[in-house]
Amino acid sequence: MVDFMAYDAANEEYNGPPVDAAAFCVADGQGRLLDVGEGLCLLSGYPRAELLSLSLAELEAGGSGTWHTALINTATSGSPARAEIGLRQREGGVRQVEVEAAFLPALGQVILTFRDSAIFSRVLAELRQKSEECDTYFRNSLDLLCVADNSGYFRRLNPAWEEVLGFPLHELLGRKFIDLVHPDDREATMGAMSDLAHQRQVKDFTNRYRVRDGSYRWLEWRAAPAGDLVFAVARDVTDRILAQERLCRSEERYRLLFEEMMSGCALHELICDRDGNPADYRFLAVNGAFERMTGLRAADIVGKTVLEVMPGTERHWIERYGDVALSGRSAEFEEYAGAIGRYYSVRAYCPERGKFAAVFNDITERRLMEDELRRQEQSHRLVLDNIPDIIARFDRELRHLYVSAAITRVTGFPPEHFIGRTNREIGMPDELVDRWDAAINEVFSSGREQRLEFTYQSPRGLRHFETTLIPERGADDSSAAVLVVNHDITELKNAELGMRQLNEELERRVGERTRELELSNRELDSFCSAVSHDLRAPLRHIAGFSRVVAEDYGDRLDHGGRDLLTRIEGGAQRMDTLINELLSLSRTNRSPLECHPVNLSTIAMDVVTDLREAAPDRLVDTEIAPDVMAQCDGNLIRVVLSNLLGNAWKFTSRTERARIEFGVIPSGDQQTFFVRDNGAGFDMNFADKLFVPFQRLHARDDYEGTGIGLATVQRIIHRHGGKIWADAAADRGATFWFTLGDCLGGRPVSP
Repeated sequence: MVDFMAYDAANEEYNGPPVDAAAFCVADGQGRLLDVGEGLCLLSGYPRAELLSLSLAELEAGGSGTWHTALINTATSGSPARAEIGLRQREGGVRQVEVEAAFLPALGQVILTFRDSAIFSRVLAELRQKSEECDTYFRNSLDLLCVADNSGYFRRLNPAWEEVLGFPLHELLGRKFIDLVHPDDREATMGAMSDLAHQRQVKDFTNRYRVRDGSYRWLEWRAAPAGDLVFAVARDVTDRILAQERLCRSEERYRLLFEEMMSGCALHELICDRDGNPADYRFLAVNGAFERMTGLRAADIVGKTVLEVMPGTERHWIERYGDVALSGRSAEFEEYAGAIGRYYSVRAYCPERGKFAAVFNDITERRLMEDELRRQEQSHRLVLDNIPDIIARFDRELRHLYVSAAITRVTGFPPEHFIGRTNREIGMPDELVDRWDAAINEVFSSGREQRLEFTYQSPRGLRHFETTLIPERGADDSSAAVLVVNHDITELKNAELGMRQLNEELERRVGERTRELELSNRELDSFCSAVSHDLRAPLRHIAGFSRVVAEDYGDRLDHGGRDLLTRIEGGAQRMDTLINELLSLSRTNRSPLECHPVNLSTIAMDVVTDLREAAPDRLVDTEIAPDVMAQCDGNLIRVVLSNLLGNAWKFTSRTERARIEFGVIPSGDQQTFFVRDNGAGFDMNFADKLFVPFQRLHARDDYEGTGIGLATVQRIIHRHGGKIWADAAADRGATFWFTLGDCLGGRPVSP
């Protein structure tokens, strides 16, 4: 990509520099010079007067003296005329130049333009250094740009291919381009490829390429070999080819070159005011390149004045051209045409008094690219000088080529203090110098990025840096320099140290709290066990005495007395149930977990069977997922399912078509189990009370219970390393979800 972009940008530069643009002369059919441009004087070293005394034959150094005859004959026949000659130098040297001739039939004269190949080579060398920054041009070029290998496969294409041929780029990439060439053009195309394979450039080669709709478009190629790759630029010249074919069938063949010149060309007639000052000019003839470069059609402007066509034309254009037409002096310049919004490189000469011809090239892309490059360089410099990281570049002698302004904040020295000096010369400690030099040399030798961390005692104290060393590629793809980015991580290091200290303190506090919690749990379990044991004896006496009174003295009591005895006995039974659940809650933390594979579906079916036997009159639709397995303590999980399914059974007692479901949802490496019902549900605003002992979300008269069951369930789930939560709505049922983790703290048991 790099060489190709440089080649294409250089080609545009080659067609438009000011000095090159003025290298022209006007001659008659016998080769006598009628006018010369300043550029030709610069190329040859002759002053204008001496050049006008020479003929075209005398301009060639060491030649036969007849080179111009064939060139002029070709041009007057209407065919493209080009030649290469050794241009005589006034001081005795020779300069190789390319000559292009165009015949002006209205004047019977020939205009010849000279291009120095050295300009192209110099520009190419300069632009190769910046070729990577020309990628925007590659993507937006109207020409078809491509990179191919010597086997003939497309490797890179710009979007213009899709616009011209209609094929999406992904269908063309990796495809053999000969497949798209018209069968009649394939032999010539392979010949051009042979030239490229022998490292010879191909210029002005045309062939036909197939369009996606089956038609063909003419492309004109310029291609350059670069090792195993070919960099090429093509232009859709279908319209031009078709125009050539039409013109060849007519008697106006002399206009072919004029129309098909790559440079825009126009002939004008000057219009002066009463005082003889230039006031306007009229279009007499324009070529196709003029139309393409200006967007103006010949049919719309020929015969009209420039102020009629473009009323916003700046006055200086009329004055410049007026001087050429009135004085006979040629002119060359670069100027912005505000009426069109484009930059042009122009060379103008006077074919006869009162008229002038202008030959120009659109250099808008080049100028915009140059402006953009300057803007980017300024932006990059501004960014580099303002980011907190220290940016530096080193050459192979380990000397600083560039240092960003951030260096001053760390060392106290300005960037100029470092330029051209090594780390050892600026006083860096020897141990650190050795590490840096070794890392930089490793990047140069391996071409791979390196990283290192180091500390530096700066005027601001000890600073920690994380450094990245990146190779910068040269024209031969070797490491031309090393870019170093130093990121200050002092705050991060200090934060890490503080984090480690904080974690140690947290671990100490968590350990203390864990021991306190374990002690509190043991004391709570002992308390629950003692209280429940001490309560059972009086509770049995109350229940026993109430039954004795009912049996022995029931016939002596009225209805109110018997009702009180019934309530006493019911209260005693509820108290006994509460004591049993308190004991169950306290026992959940006493014994170690015994973990083994458990079929939860089997436990769920056992629980449902017990519930059906206890209430045979109820019709409840139950759905239990088959073979739901989990690694857990089976006895404790039976308590969980008994509570959850029992609650579902209880809270669907007033539902007409009761439904209870148990199942599992896989989620990654973890399973999520659920018990769902369509019963009474509850308001989620009170969900925080669900797992608190003795907290109830329904009245005791509506649904019996102690408020201990869900607290027991939560404790069992937590012991398994899992969690439990609920989702419900009043009168719309409830779903309890739970996971079992990895049975943390458990004792594995063989199945």
